[in-house]
Amino acid sequence: TRAGIRGQAGTVFFDNDLSTQLNANKVTRTAIDRYTIVLMGGIAAEAISFEQAEGGASDESALVNFLIGLTPAWSQERVLNQARWAVTEAVLLL
Repeated sequence: TRAGIRGQAGTVFFDNDLSTQLNANKVTRTAIDRYTIVLMGGIAAEAISFEQAEGGASDESALVNFLIGLTPAWSQERVLNQARWAVTEAVLLL
């Protein structure tokens, strides 16, 4: 087995446009897509580097909380599809 880097990973993400849209309760699809790709990017990078992704639970939780917190709230199926799409896009970008 491969020895990974031990420690806490994370990403700080701030998008002024997304923040403004959230405050106005009018989030565009472009902003949602951009945010979800960044969120899933760590999982994608780990999968590429180590052929599996063990981390990312907090990223997945943040994604779910973000999408179900939108108005109207996203269904579980829609959240899963967005996560799959975003991780695929992240892999393609990496």
